[in-house]
Amino acid sequence: MFLSTVQSIPIDVYVLILDYLSVSDLRFLQAAYPDVGQIAQIAKWRSMIRICNLITQGVPTVHAIIDGERHFYKINRDEPFRQRMLHGRTAKAKPFLPFGVSTRFARTFEGGKKDPKMMLAPTEYFQTTYAPNDRSGAPKEVVKTEVTFTLGEESLYLEYDTDKIVIPNGETQYIKDDERHVLRRLSHRVPILSAKWREGNKGKWEAFPTDWIELLGHQCFVNVVFMEDIPARPSLFWSGEAKMQSFELFWEMNLHEWCTSAEVRNIWATKAI
Repeated sequence: MFLSTVQSIPIDVYVLILDYLSVSDLRFLQAAYPDVGQIAQIAKWRSMIRICNLITQGVPTVHAIIDGERHFYKINRDEPFRQRMLHGRTAKAKPFLPFGVSTRFARTFEGGKKDPKMMLAPTEYFQTTYAPNDRSGAPKEVVKTEVTFTLGEESLYLEYDTDKIVIPNGETQYIKDDERHVLRRLSHRVPILSAKWREGNKGKWEAFPTDWIELLGHQCFVNVVFMEDIPARPSLFWSGEAKMQSFELFWEMNLHEWCTSAEVRNIWATKAI
């Protein structure tokens, strides 16, 4: 199709045509006409609406990696081993992986029009016992989170990671009223690293710009609570275990018209300000 022909098509008809294209096709269309603002911008906006539907309606799966306070995984994840065991042999430390392929998540929409949020929380089939096989220490940081949303034949994959940042004050502790247990809360942001889309279960994942995920911004947030026994004797090294009480993954939503469908905006239209 000639550029002059494309530019002569009425906007409403052009939008209807674009809605029949895949997210991949829309990305290529936007890249093919970078200097034609109308074509490039509308292609990007329609892609963002499609992504919005995937995020708010698709079935979510989450893969999370929780590291200990000594950050064996975060610091040495690309090395052949992450620490030397106490008995002299080398081996990989194992970070805490609470979720598997069978874990189910519930999606909720929180807040009002001024502070809209979308939250994911596990409902069944997840691991709760944090018990490292080394001296990596107590749970300290959610260093990596991978989220996939699947709707029909389309899937969206979002990768978040703290590899390039330092998390200050991401952990708080307080003693329960029984004075026998400590609650340890991990609460911090995790920046987005990459975004990918694919069509079909066996399709090829195709990368696209992370700024197309404007609905969710450039980061997600985690809020994880562990409970552990207060040791009878103090020790230089944390060597017990902790039970995960709750896990929340959430985003601060951007409800702009160009990246959000009217149906999604209506979710918060009747919520209290």
